[in-house]
Amino acid sequence: MKSKWNCWACVVVAVVSSGAIAQPCDSWTAVAASGDVPTGYTFGWTYDSVRDRAIAIGGAVGNRNPLREFDGTQWVLRTSAHSPPPLADMPMTFDSSRGRCVAIGGLLNNSNSFVDGHWEWDGTDWVELNIPRPSARSFGALAYDSSRAKVVAFGGVGNSGLLGDLWEFDGSAWTQINATGGPSPRYAMAAAYDEENARVVMFGGRNSSAIPGGTWYNETWTWDGTSWAQLPGVDDPQLPLNYHMVPDPVTGRLIMIAYFSGSVRCYAFEANGWTLLNIGLPPFRQWFGYVADTARDRILLYGGIGNSSMWEFKAQPRPVFSAQPVAQSMRLGTTLALSASLSGEPNPQLRWFRNGSPLANGGRVSGATTATLSIVNTEPADSGSYYLRAIGATCTTQSTVAEVHVWCLADLTGGQVEGSPDGAVDVGDLLYFLFQFEQGAVIADLDDGSTAGVPDGGVDVSDLLFFLARFEGGC
Repeated sequence: MKSKWNCWACVVVAVVSSGAIAQPCDSWTAVAASGDVPTGYTFGWTYDSVRDRAIAIGGAVGNRNPLREFDGTQWVLRTSAHSPPPLADMPMTFDSSRGRCVAIGGLLNNSNSFVDGHWEWDGTDWVELNIPRPSARSFGALAYDSSRAKVVAFGGVGNSGLLGDLWEFDGSAWTQINATGGPSPRYAMAAAYDEENARVVMFGGRNSSAIPGGTWYNETWTWDGTSWAQLPGVDDPQLPLNYHMVPDPVTGRLIMIAYFSGSVRCYAFEANGWTLLNIGLPPFRQWFGYVADTARDRILLYGGIGNSSMWEFKAQPRPVFSAQPVAQSMRLGTTLALSASLSGEPNPQLRWFRNGSPLANGGRVSGATTATLSIVNTEPADSGSYYLRAIGATCTTQSTVAEVHVWCLADLTGGQVEGSPDGAVDVGDLLYFLFQFEQGAVIADLDDGSTAGVPDGGVDVSDLLFFLARFEGGC
C-alpha cells in the first residue's frame, strides 16, 4: 500500500481570489478497452497483485470461460488445462500471501443451481481444492485479510435460502466462526479489506432469497477477526441497487460505486463513515467488475448490465488535515480564533470560507489565507459555517465545517440549560443577569465603561448599565 492521505471533502470547483483554480482530488475517466474484452455481467473478478493483472471469469451471459486478464493495456484470453464450470456470481478475492486468486461457490450455467466449489488460480492453471468448505452459495461477501493472512467469507444465498454464516480460510483449511452480534443473513453485499484499520468492511445486502428481490440494507459492518461492529450506512434517501467497493491504492480509503434506480453515486469510506464524492461518474450499469489496480494506482470498472464500457478511478495526493477547526459559541464583541493543521504537501494555498464565501483580510479579519483565522469584535453576522480550503499542486481539499454562533451580550440564558443563550432576549435574561451581577460572577463582566462591550475583570455599575441598554434594545 502506498502512503495514505486523508480526504475530507474531495470535490470543489471554484476560483479563489488568488486566481488558483481548485481541482478535484478524485476522478473517473473512460478508457479504451482493447483485446479480448469480457462481456456480460455477474462474472467473477479480482486483482492479482503479484502478477499485476485484473481478472475476470464466468458471468451470466457472453464469453464466460476461460479466464481473461487485463495488464493495464489490453485484455488477454488465458487458456489452462483446468477451469471451473461456467459460473455466474462467483465471489473471488486474492490471497497475496500465497499469490493465488480464490473463488468459492457460484450459480451454475446462469441457473438456480448453486455450487460449493473452492477454486484457485495461480497464474497458470486452476486447481480445485476438495476440502471441507462453506456450503453451496452465490452472491456472498469475500475479502482477504492481509494482516491475518486469511480469506473471510460471509453469507450469500444457497439451497436453503439466505445465509448468515462466517468462515475463514488460512490457506489450508476453512473454519466456521461462531461470532455473535453480527449482521443478519443476506446476500449481494460489498466487501473489502480496510488495511489502515486491519478489518474487513461490508456494506449492504438484500434480505430475501429471491434473486433479484427483497429490501436492501443500508448498513455497514466490520470484522476484525475477533468481533463484529456496526457502523452507519450511507446518508442517502435512496438505497442502492448494486454496488462494489475496493481499497484505493493511493489514499487507502474504500471507494464504493453504487448504482441506484437510474442514477449513480460514488462514496469513500474512511475512519468510520462514508463521504459522497461529487465527481463525474461512469454511466449506469449493474453487476459489473471492480478491482483496485495497485500497479497503476487506479480502480478499474468494467462490464455489467446496461453498459460495458471500461472506466478508471484515479485519486491524487492531497494535503492532509491533521487537526480540524472546532465549533465555537461566543459573546458579541469578543475574538473568534479558528485554526487547522495540515501536512503532506508543501505550501498549499489556503483560504478560509464562511457559508461558502471566501474571506479576505482587512478590517476585523486577519489570517484569511493562513491556517489560523482571527475575527475581532465579533458581530452577529460572523455566525455561520466556517472551513479552510487547501489548494495543492494536484488537487484541492477542505477541512471539516466548524459552526460558529455569536450571541448577543444580553442573551444570557434560556431553554432547558441555565446560562446557555437561546437566541432571544427576555425577562429570563434580565433575572439571570441581576442574580449573577449580585454575585459578582464573571459572566456579568460585560463592559469596562467604554460601552464597547469589553470586559475589564471586574463587575460594577458599568456592567449593569451596559446590560440594561442591550436588554432594552433587544440585543
